[in-house]
Amino acid sequence: MGKLPLNEGSPGTPREANAGGHELFRPAAARYRRRLMHFVFYLVAGAILAFISLFVPDSLVKWVGIPGIALIVTAMLLFFTVPALRCPECGNHSDNGFDKFCPACGKDQLTISALRATHCNACGRNMGSYKYRNYPIRYCTHCSVLLDEHGV
Repeated sequence: MGKLPLNEGSPGTPREANAGGHELFRPAAARYRRRLMHFVFYLVAGAILAFISLFVPDSLVKWVGIPGIALIVTAMLLFFTVPALRCPECGNHSDNGFDKFCPACGKDQLTISALRATHCNACGRNMGSYKYRNYPIRYCTHCSVLLDEHGV
């Protein structure tokens, strides 16, 4: 039996991206990770300043509390404007919603439920929601192409 072409595989198994697929996805994943790191930094710094403002004299509250609140607002803006992760193969967003394939393992054994958590029967993961993921995005949920070995 001959070797399968690069984008084909047996049903239910993840596929490899076309040549350069990882390189096309890598900058988007780097921007995504960087934005989340900035979000965490601003949120923690703002929370610390807001907490400190509770214990400083009244004359210093506006010099500590206002920057703390501004950092928290900036963190929220960063959080809600995280760049989308588009699949270089199919062009769909791979970071919101589920289609047929598991974003963690790439298999087509995903059970989508509105009442219960979405569950992958292959890897046993229960998937979190859009902004509060508890799983790494390794594969495109629409076409099962490997996007990132480590996950985003």
